[in-house]
Amino acid sequence: MLLSTIGEQVSPQEMEPYTGVGLGAFWLPREKLLFFSSISNPPDLGITRALHLLGIGFEEKMTSDPGNPPLEQLRSDLANSVALLGPWTWGS
Repeated sequence: MLLSTIGEQVSPQEMEPYTGVGLGAFWLPREKLLFFSSISNPPDLGITRALHLLGIGFEEKMTSDPGNPPLEQLRSDLANSVALLGPWTWGS
């Protein structure tokens, strides 16, 4: 859906091999967390890889302070382009 906002038509079936992230699932019992992906390749790295392979330019930003998300920066960025957000948090 994100790619369609910039006129790119890439199906989920096509995107999966680009990401290198399989559509399996694994459970982290200690964290009580379920991931719908491959245990060996995190989804965020897979999305980055796929967008690079498709030749789509983008800028990655992140914060290490979940209690203080950069909302003003996000507002500014959204005024000029689309954004892909996530994960907001990896647990409770």
